[in-house]
Amino acid sequence: MIWRLLRGHALTRRDRRKLLRTCVDFFRLVPFMVFIIVPFMEFLIPVFLKFFPEMLPSTFESESKKEEKQRKKMAAKLQLARFLQETISEMPKRNRSKLGEASMQQFSSYVKKVSVFDNIGSSNT
Repeated sequence: MIWRLLRGHALTRRDRRKLLRTCVDFFRLVPFMVFIIVPFMEFLIPVFLKFFPEMLPSTFESESKKEEKQRKKMAAKLQLARFLQETISEMPKRNRSKLGEASMQQFSSYVKKVSVFDNIGSSNT
């Protein structure tokens, strides 16, 4: 992949993610090599993992940790979406005097459409 990149070819999103994960794993393994080279240092691995939980390469990541990361990302996205929806619903109240009646109706219809899509999306989860 690096060779293709150096020759000027574009990488797909999947290849780019793989390359990034591989590079990150490589740089995580470099400090981990100290545990292998220094005698009896492997007994300190649990201590270092307690202080630096992201030290292990991605191949050692359990499914539960992956699911936990996905849940955290999803919760953050949902919180952001709620904030944006509240902001959109409050905007007409603040700007009623500034907007004309026609644009006000267009905006309220847009808010209704967004809330319908939100209700459809929340019923699927």
